[in-house]
Amino acid sequence: ARVLKSIEGNPLVISKRHAKHFFDLSVEEQLDMLTTAKKIVEIYTSGKCSRFQISSHVGVVGHQSFPHAHMHLAGSFFDRK
Repeated sequence: ARVLKSIEGNPLVISKRHAKHFFDLSVEEQLDMLTTAKKIVEIYTSGKCSRFQISSHVGVVGHQSFPHAHMHLAGSFFDRK
């Protein structure tokens, strides 16, 4: 999997092979993306990040202009009380 920086500045994990959706990928490709995401989360949680969110926006409803399998990783670097 590849990691890019999204418009919002958060990591974006993208499959090496083009696919419209995460579930269009093979199990091995999905595992590659999840393993990459796990490495990013480990970096997040080893520092000041208290929590994170993983999301995937799909198709027109997800405001994609170019359909592609991806995961957004957004960390929160503060504690809400």
